[in-house]
Amino acid sequence: MSINNVTDLLTVIIRSNQLVELPLELFECTKIRHLDISSNRIRSLYTNMNNLDYIKAGYIGIGKLVDLKEFYANDNELEAIPLTLQSCINLTSINVSKNHIKTLPSFLFQNICKRLKLINASENMISTINDDTNNNNNNNNNNNDTNDTNTFSMSSVESLDLHKNQLTSNESIVFYNCPNLSYLNLSENKLVHCPCFIECSKLSRIHLNHNRLPNLELHHRTHTMPTNHSSSGSTGGTGSNANSALFGPESCLNSVLIELHVNNNMLVSIPNDIVYCLGLKVFDTSNNNISDINCVLGFMKALQRISVEGNPIKTIRRTVLTESTQNLKAYLKTRCANPSDLLKYETIQNANEDSAVREALYSVDVVASGFQPDNYEDNRVTQRARDITGTALDLSKLELTVFPEYVVPALY
Repeated sequence: MSINNVTDLLTVIIRSNQLVELPLELFECTKIRHLDISSNRIRSLYTNMNNLDYIKAGYIGIGKLVDLKEFYANDNELEAIPLTLQSCINLTSINVSKNHIKTLPSFLFQNICKRLKLINASENMISTINDDTNNNNNNNNNNNDTNDTNTFSMSSVESLDLHKNQLTSNESIVFYNCPNLSYLNLSENKLVHCPCFIECSKLSRIHLNHNRLPNLELHHRTHTMPTNHSSSGSTGGTGSNANSALFGPESCLNSVLIELHVNNNMLVSIPNDIVYCLGLKVFDTSNNNISDINCVLGFMKALQRISVEGNPIKTIRRTVLTESTQNLKAYLKTRCANPSDLLKYETIQNANEDSAVREALYSVDVVASGFQPDNYEDNRVTQRARDITGTALDLSKLELTVFPEYVVPALY
């Protein structure tokens, strides 16, 4: 019953068991690239070591896995993401959905993990970003502007899923300098103000549905550049930022936004400035309090689907509302009575016709269940745990309540 080359493991899959903790010896396998501990009952990844002194003293626990690329801990009972994870600088994907996490560690948004592309922290209890520093309160007291702001700055992240959490707009949400972010899901939170977007040049899919938004306008506090960040070509400090708006002539989303889901909110109208979204194809406003559909939607050439069902619309016949999107657009266009508005909307939509508005180049799909290869035919724990060969250890779906003790010694 010998175990050879266990420290050379590249893939460890322990999903779908009944584990409540992991052996520290597992983190001695420092070459692990894919770690899947999803669907267990793990409550902590040694969060008692979440102290800057420990981090300075050396990499602790999971922080030793410096080659780790994919980490899946979804569907557990985690209450926090360990700070030591920031030592895993090669991370590309992290899935901690369906846990009990209340705050996101700010290292995820400080470009420490420069290869990080996917973050799925949905279905938790997240209400804020943790500053992670012992001097947080002092810093905030010296800067009132950052007291009520959650700033997401992610240079490499392409997909961010925070749906079904406890985010509110008591703290303004700002997405600043996220040049690769193409998918954002903030649905099923408690937002009452739209997030602010600055330098998000690839953000093509936004989900803000199932919140408490009364309109699609920015919170007045989000019109200023975050004071703790700087951008090339900007003067820094505070000031008006026209390109931070969701819609408008200088919005950074004008040529890239393809899908906008704002259904199941408290919207009462559709803003005129949505006409600047030249590439918008899907606009879902169903189940709101909208009493009339803005005729500006009729001028939007790229728009392929408008969802308005579930709104108290009494100004347009039901037969028109249930027709195809193209027929509805044609009807809406005839309702534009002001000639100057008609010319304005036509001009906006034709302005970039020759510059080829960006098509749906970004098809990021959120990982729902993590790295889960299913090509392991042998389901017997005695075979899989004792006869470890190659670089993969698969102990998934074995109903384990503790880590096999005959594996632990070999992990050194």
